[in-house]
Amino acid sequence: MIESQILTVSNRINWEKMAELSLDLFCTLDQAGVYLYASEACQDMLGYRSWEVEGIHYTDLVHPQDLTRTQQAFQVAANGTRQQFENRMIHKDGQEVWVLWSVAWSEEEGTMFCVGRNITGFKFREQKPQQAGQSFRPVFRKEPLNHQGSSLLTSNVEESGCQETKLQLSKLTLDLQRKNGDLQQFTYIVSHNLRSPVANAMGLANLLATTDRNSAAFDRSLSFLRLSLLRMDNVLRDMNTILTIRDRRGNVEREKVDIKEVILQAMSSLEDQLRSAGATINLDITDGLSVQANKAYVYSIILNLLSNSVKYRAVERELEVNIKCYLNDKKETTIFFSDNGSGFDMEKNRNNVFKLYKRFHAHTEGRGMGLFLIKTHLDSLGGRIDVDSKVGQGTCFLINLP
Repeated sequence: MIESQILTVSNRINWEKMAELSLDLFCTLDQAGVYLYASEACQDMLGYRSWEVEGIHYTDLVHPQDLTRTQQAFQVAANGTRQQFENRMIHKDGQEVWVLWSVAWSEEEGTMFCVGRNITGFKFREQKPQQAGQSFRPVFRKEPLNHQGSSLLTSNVEESGCQETKLQLSKLTLDLQRKNGDLQQFTYIVSHNLRSPVANAMGLANLLATTDRNSAAFDRSLSFLRLSLLRMDNVLRDMNTILTIRDRRGNVEREKVDIKEVILQAMSSLEDQLRSAGATINLDITDGLSVQANKAYVYSIILNLLSNSVKYRAVERELEVNIKCYLNDKKETTIFFSDNGSGFDMEKNRNNVFKLYKRFHAHTEGRGMGLFLIKTHLDSLGGRIDVDSKVGQGTCFLINLP
């Protein structure tokens, strides 16, 4: 059944709608191995929302010990032979998840179509009797689990040193895989976002060499050349910003950050824009609320949210922003941010909200960097973000910081 699904899914116009109804995970990868799409089953199987997976390299979620055979299977599939194989994926909470995959490459669409089925329970039933009492260990868990039986406890103590070393190697391997995925993503960005301005600049430079310096055509071409160079500079600056943040991932300097203080600072930085928009900011912040985080990152998150509210406000009414901050039941710092702006089509853009250079308002200037930076900052801080939006009504963000 799982093989027959992969044969027909690429030819169906509404295959994504069908995928959302399946208990199996449907996903697609581009030529570089980056997730283009993941069905809602991703959350049940791996703990990630669809938009959290899309845009990352598939190796980021593969268990290090199964990486080689997974890459080999994809290489064979890319040559036109459908592949079926098993591997272990890493759940968001660190657990190992056994998955049976069927993958096929579509030359016409330049896309790898994948269907994955959770077979973890089946793998447990296959284990030998002497292994039946062992728990399924999270890949990143360092503390010993609570096991029943003195023999198992003794075994865990004896193996703790070796297990610690293996865990450290696993972390290092995963970090290298993420960095490799980042490089592949930036290769894609460079090829798509620098190609056009570079080609334009080269063409204009050749044109200027043969154009009369005193002519209007020369001045016009020179103006276009400056514009192309400015676009190139913007892309390079964006990449430098993103790489700086990602290089610090896992080594972010943290301090006690007063949430209200940071929000007031961001509001002060945008005072002129907020006043011009006739904005009303309603604050509901628990007294003394603070979080252990990087202050610059928290400031950037709030600044980008406020800036977007101003930029994409509704023309038919004055802007109103509500910011509520409190400590939730999990002892996390929650920031609820909402506005009554123009909003966007959530169903249409759900999978692209936090992707780089994705924009949802053609009539308003912007580069599609703000929400991407917010997500990148939160990833570095170990935080989460959810979004909801409706056209003509506004947008809401729910942020949780550990």
